[in-house]
Amino acid sequence: MSDKKEILMESIDILIAERLKTLKFNCCVEGVVTVDNADGTFDVRINGEISTIPIREGLTLQVNDIVIIMIPNNNNDQKWIDLKRPY
Repeated sequence: MSDKKEILMESIDILIAERLKTLKFNCCVEGVVTVDNADGTFDVRINGEISTIPIREGLTLQVNDIVIIMIPNNNNDQKWIDLKRPY
């Protein structure tokens, strides 16, 4: 691919990523529990980064469990651990 085409494609990728940040939709991501904080939150590794996330009521987790995290309205500040993925 020529340099101009590659620059154009990179620019389009950036524009799409920025536009997706503004859209309001629910999404789920997968993570791995790394620490039980014993306060209703768990540290979870998502794409190599650690986040402290509250757990849905009634769910029981252990370190190394693979979990599904709900992110309502594409807002990371409101995410919670929704369920444990079966192995």
